[in-house]
Amino acid sequence: RLGETEMGNFVADCVAEAASAPIAVVNGGGIRSSLYAGDVLGSDLSAVCPFDNTIVVLDMNGQTLIDMLENGLVGYPKAVTRDDDPNLYHIETEEVFPAGRFLQVSGITYTFDSALPEGQRIQSVTLADGTPIDPDATYTVAVNNYMAGARGYAENNGDGFTMLNCYDDATPQGEVTLVNETNLTYCDAMKLYFEK
Repeated sequence: RLGETEMGNFVADCVAEAASAPIAVVNGGGIRSSLYAGDVLGSDLSAVCPFDNTIVVLDMNGQTLIDMLENGLVGYPKAVTRDDDPNLYHIETEEVFPAGRFLQVSGITYTFDSALPEGQRIQSVTLADGTPIDPDATYTVAVNNYMAGARGYAENNGDGFTMLNCYDDATPQGEVTLVNETNLTYCDAMKLYFEK
């Protein structure tokens, strides 16, 4: 919920593979546990990703992809300079369990500066080969239907990812095209990985 993790990378990679998508993003709040050394059981995978949201594949332009990443940083604690060294930053947060919209990714890399105001934090977004995201190009991205508005956006459902909306009639549609509804959950994607 506050940074890149091995578990987040793993789940995002599983989602990308299961959805046959070059890019996948996983909301950090959808990951609720970790895996440990030893045998991995189905119940372990269900504990890691217990929700029934399903993976959908969307086509979107690069600007929408950047906007999605910016939204993942809403509520992210602001970095402040340290008293002992103004060139170093630290994160101040009072939240024990921060919001779950921070995105774990596969197929892209992004950097951000949390000292900047929300909506202006993304510094760079590149494909796996280092090519910068073109705001006008089209990208195929796997997300979950929760982020895409399947439960609407009222009461913070969908974590504010309204730019991905392709389900909620009460919210303006995002500039996205629904390519595939996989009917697979994050847990299903991990199970497919282990089966292979």
